[in-house]
Amino acid sequence: GGRKADILEMIDVYETDYSNLNSHASFPTPQSLRDVTKQGAIDVSPSAGYSSATDGSNWIVSRANVSDPRPLWILVWGSITDLAQAVHDDPSIKGKIRVYSIGSWNSDQDMNARNYLYNNHSDMWWIENNTTYFGMFWGGDQSGDLGNDTFVEQHVRYHGALGDFYYSKLPTLKMGDTPSVLYLLDGDPDQPTTPHWGGMFRLESVHTPPVWTDRTEPEYAEPDWNGWNTNGAKTVNVHREAFLRDWQTRMDWADGQ
Repeated sequence: GGRKADILEMIDVYETDYSNLNSHASFPTPQSLRDVTKQGAIDVSPSAGYSSATDGSNWIVSRANVSDPRPLWILVWGSITDLAQAVHDDPSIKGKIRVYSIGSWNSDQDMNARNYLYNNHSDMWWIENNTTYFGMFWGGDQSGDLGNDTFVEQHVRYHGALGDFYYSKLPTLKMGDTPSVLYLLDGDPDQPTTPHWGGMFRLESVHTPPVWTDRTEPEYAEPDWNGWNTNGAKTVNVHREAFLRDWQTRMDWADGQ
């Protein structure tokens, strides 16, 4: 499982660039982010698909029960363990949440939790992205400064503390979880079958609400990536220049530009 300490480290780096960023738009304060950082499950679920509540799962329940007409979006990077626990502990939250999960390898890390939700909570609104995420770094326009390496070298490295921190961890562009965020930045989030920076999806099941997943038509796939099929990848990478330029602008802000 993920560690709260890693998120707090990232927020410390963000704090260094906060004043530069906040001079351009309203960014959350570093302390407000620390206040909502919770530790979730570290161990995988037992065969039932759930076990004991965590600070993370309790936080999901509490936020879903806040009086607010908007849905609560839950973007799952890694195992879906804490969401399964939250839904088990308070099934009523399903009426308030919208789930976008990066599946594939992530689901494999706790398949019991994933299958518990899929088989027992068919009224949960859910996009399960198993291969579409490859479009974040595979295919699309990678000419010039839009290449995976060149973009990071030219527009991320030496751009504030955030840019240097990113480069120290990964000197290229391979952020397969990011389409879950991109989905909410461009396009109508209530319509998964329409274009978004984070992908365009197909109806997968007759659940109510339905589950959406990767498009399987050949025109939306790239050649296999290291043996993995890439169904739906082109529904992300068709927007590659747009979302990278958007990111470039914010890295310039972090750098005080």
